[in-house]
Amino acid sequence: MPRDLARLAAGALMLGLAGCGDVATLPVEAGYGPSPRLPEPVESLIPTVNIAEATGWPAGRTPIAAPGLQVRAFAKGLDHPRWLHVLPNGDVLVAETDAPPKPEDSSGIRGWIAKKIMGRAGSGTASANRITLLRDSDGDGTVDKRTVFLDGLNSPFGMALVGDRLYVANTDARRDEYTPTSAERKRADGSVDKGGGKANLYGRFLIEELKPFIDRTYRTRPDAASTAVGGASLGGLVSVWLALEHPRVFGNVLAVSPTVWWDGFVILEKIAALPRRTPARFWIDIGTLEGADAVSAARRLRDALLEKGWKAGTDLEYFEQEGGQHDEISWASRVEGMLTFLYGKRNAPPR
Repeated sequence: MPRDLARLAAGALMLGLAGCGDVATLPVEAGYGPSPRLPEPVESLIPTVNIAEATGWPAGRTPIAAPGLQVRAFAKGLDHPRWLHVLPNGDVLVAETDAPPKPEDSSGIRGWIAKKIMGRAGSGTASANRITLLRDSDGDGTVDKRTVFLDGLNSPFGMALVGDRLYVANTDARRDEYTPTSAERKRADGSVDKGGGKANLYGRFLIEELKPFIDRTYRTRPDAASTAVGGASLGGLVSVWLALEHPRVFGNVLAVSPTVWWDGFVILEKIAALPRRTPARFWIDIGTLEGADAVSAARRLRDALLEKGWKAGTDLEYFEQEGGQHDEISWASRVEGMLTFLYGKRNAPPR
């Protein structure tokens, strides 16, 4: 009987949540372009989502193509493929991967609902954590050779081939390569996770490989005054760090919603230890809905630079976006102001 009551309660909860669905207040087009309009924030236990159910091809059937064309499966039996990369020789690399486990996000009612939603989308399963190579040797449109190219990864996603090197976005690498120091973090289950501290290796990649490739390939101004490094969240943190480490390379910095708190605010210690200000120009921003701690940390970063000699409105621009969140939509809406400050008219106000 208790189990039946629990099922009834869960069913009632799902019906209640389904009945509390939100509706769009702006047309889809309002979210496009250089100055997208953001809807007013709405707080709720469960976010508004519209999940498309993952459905495979029925046996013996394929999608209907335009007249004169046909559709057939290139490969079958892949384990949650999320990213494809076609190599110059026609081989296809597939990232078979799912989101990394987050025990702290799976507890309680919210976690239970999230699992149900992810399951409907075909996600939420154990990640295969591998890159598979598919080859169509005879060109008939069907794979005849399939091998594991890389395995033992952690939720791999994007891939890029630059010259003779293949780069894979591995989940652990982002935190390690975007942080200047190694630090411990206590998980919700009480365990301790340690990582980070490879920002200088990431900097070497930018300075010794990526920037020379860009300067060789495109018409650029390679001097520091014309070169910017930027990113959001941990990307904002590492951008500030690298600009301070390499002032002769990076003369402009975009620190978008930066993770200032990393390792006990070590970035503030870095700034305080500078013998003098560098020639770099800094854009720092934050959204007011990212939390009081995040806003306070961004202000501390701004104040540390001001105390070292940077001038507000001249070589330092600080912007708090009312209603801005820690997401790509908010960041995209601020790009015009960022680029205008760094490369447009001097002292132009943010938008």
